[in-house]
This record gives sequence, structure tokens and C-alpha cells, in this order.
Amino acid sequence: MAFRVLFGTIAPGARQDWFFFFSGNGDRGAQTFLPHPLNPNGRLFCERIGKELGSDGVWRYHATVFNQGPLTVSFNWDGGGVT
Repeated sequence: MAFRVLFGTIAPGARQDWFFFFSGNGDRGAQTFLPHPLNPNGRLFCERIGKELGSDGVWRYHATVFNQGPLTVSFNWDGGGVT
């Protein structure tokens, strides 16, 4: 199931670590996450994605966004399950 969630802003050359979780125990299997630039000429990359089981029994997904362009960029996250 695809989704578009959250909103962020990132400066040129910056990296941000984000985490995502879902209701219940949060386990949705393999997921992809990509930053969706909202500005013209926005150039964002997802460098890492990961999955963690917290001590509270809830699964959390992690992703790092990198702004490779010369502009501050606003963005949403696109994602979905891998089948």
C-alpha cells in the first residue's frame, strides 16, 4: 500500500534522519521510502533505510534524506510496501 506522509524542509548539503511507525506493532514487512521534493530543481536522495524492533515491541522504520542540490527544499515522504 503506497503512502505520502509528513512534511519537512532541508537545507543544501544537509542530512536528516527520520523514523516512521505504523499502528499496532507496526510491522508492515519490507518498506521503501523516498523524499518527494516540492520545489522546482529540488534534488533529494534517500541514503539509508532500515528497520528496528524497539524494546517496547514496536517496529520502526528509518530513512536518511540528503539534499544534494544548492537550494533549501520542502518535501514529503513517498513510500510503500515491497511485494
